[in-house]
Amino acid sequence: MLTYHRLIGQRRYDEAWSLWDREGAASGMSPGTFAASFAKYRKYQAEVGPPGRIDAGAGQRYVTVPVSVKGTLRDGNIVTLSGSMILHRAGPIDGATARQLGWRLYESTLKPRSPAPSAANPNTAP
Repeated sequence: MLTYHRLIGQRRYDEAWSLWDREGAASGMSPGTFAASFAKYRKYQAEVGPPGRIDAGAGQRYVTVPVSVKGTLRDGNIVTLSGSMILHRAGPIDGATARQLGWRLYESTLKPRSPAPSAANPNTAP
């Protein structure tokens, strides 16, 4: 998870996209669309919280991790996102490949968050 967000911050979008499950398809975007969605950031930094417990079922493993992102767009606007990301991997089953046994991004619920009111902008609502 840390590697994924670090890669985005370094504008290494193809590498970040490849960390999504199903050979990148779980991102819901093509590599080009994925890159374009992050190219609008001048600065991108994520804080990753502690992972939850690992849920197991039918030979699969899932874990939810809280994430908050602070970014600055190229136009200077500040963006904050908060939510969680779910990681997925195969359980220890016969025939699973190394890629299937490694954690991959499965889903993201990161959503824009309203900025807190500030002295500079008292009309900002949380």
